Amino acid sequence: MAQIVVCGLIKGGTGKSTVVRNLSFALAQAGYRVCIVDDDAQANLTISCGIDNPAELPITMGQLMELEMNGEELPDPSQYIRPVNGVDLIPSSRYLSVIENRMRMELGCESILSSILNPLRDRYDYIFIDIGPTEGILTVNALYAADCILIPMDLQIFALAGVREILTTVTKLRRRIKPNLRVAGIVFNRYESITNLSEQIMEDTRDAYGAKITIFRSAIPQTVDIGSAHYCSKPVALYKPRCRAAKAFADLANEFALECPAHMGGEASCH
Repeated sequence: MAQIVVCGLIKGGTGKSTVVRNLSFALAQAGYRVCIVDDDAQANLTISCGIDNPAELPITMGQLMELEMNGEELPDPSQYIRPVNGVDLIPSSRYLSVIENRMRMELGCESILSSILNPLRDRYDYIFIDIGPTEGILTVNALYAADCILIPMDLQIFALAGVREILTTVTKLRRRIKPNLRVAGIVFNRYESITNLSEQIMEDTRDAYGAKITIFRSAIPQTVDIGSAHYCSKPVALYKPRCRAAKAFADLANEFALECPAHMGGEASCH
């Protein structure tokens, strides 16, 4: 039974889609069954998987949410799940923004994504949800559907404020609608070993949260290889298997699988 994991920070430019794309591939390489879900109308994750024009797809997350919201039967998963480099993708498109506006008027709309993903749990070990940069109804849907949240933290000056914001949201959701939502941990992204700023932010984060939240040892380096791989619509380990970033994601996958074991669903041992 899959663990559903939201990868997100309510702040743009943290590399959420990059982490989902590459961590999911590393887990698949390690033998896990993985699905990635694009819950963002910008469709960055979908585009990174080589789908240049998501609007041309017959079924994306927007259509699935619309069907669920209208109480209609969902299509067979084979009609909307797309295999990409050993990982399954549920794509998104701009149409999701249309449905997002409608969802605000819908009673009980926070559970729509959960209703779509729960029937898929038996197919996978991990289902990762890539969310957008705003605290809207789509983000609430993703957090409601999830068992835990993985926080990618770019090592910039305002990064700690973003972490505080997502943790505040998690606390609210625990209190109001999702008491069992857990934090899987924080992963440092875009690490630059030659800068004092990266080291200082990492130290400050450990001081602030290390006693209560897992902070993964495997930091993802800032490297041109990740951007080049993205341009070629490949995970970095497929584009350049021996590079630093590929090793970092493989190490992160091993850490993540130990921290949040598969086949445990809502009873897994994330913090």
